[in-house]
Amino acid sequence: MTITIHIEGAKPDDIDRGLLAAQAVFDEAGITADQAATARFIVEGWDIKGFPTLLPKLNLPSAASGTRPTKRP
Repeated sequence: MTITIHIEGAKPDDIDRGLLAAQAVFDEAGITADQAATARFIVEGWDIKGFPTLLPKLNLPSAASGTRPTKRP
């Protein structure tokens, strides 16, 4: 998955720095952008529909846990 960001008025150097920072977060977490997006999609679905009565055993990346990295890249 290619990461893209669009920020009105941002200079190309700012966009590059933002993309590098985002990739560093994924690298530190040991997941890909695609895994993070999939996990977030699943969690958002639970938020909208409510949690299932019996939770499925899913091997979700840590991005789905709702935790945030404690240190910045």
